[in-house]
Amino acid sequence: MKKTYYDLKLKLSYLIKGIKSRKEIHIMDIVKYDNKEWFVNNAISSCGQCGERLYDLLENVPFDENGKRKKVSVSKSKIVKVKNWSNFKIGIFNVYEFNMNYWHDINLRKMLS
Repeated sequence: MKKTYYDLKLKLSYLIKGIKSRKEIHIMDIVKYDNKEWFVNNAISSCGQCGERLYDLLENVPFDENGKRKKVSVSKSKIVKVKNWSNFKIGIFNVYEFNMNYWHDINLRKMLS
């Protein structure tokens, strides 16, 4: 009974964290840049001079005849997150799934001990 209670409590806390972070830009979010839709492919690089995070964007179109898409690296201030169901779902469940996959068992053991 105690394990079930703490399990549910942790899962709810992960959902609440996900809801709070839904406005942040996550990988696979669809964003607007230069009046086109792009999706975020990577977000680990940063500008050497200003220290701002750079997002690697891929154009949200089908592949061309060579199996490629246009790619750009853009700072956060130049992109706008598109409001749609896909982004909303990614924003919430990105945090939830990360915590469930990597931290849930560890956090549950800490609460039970």
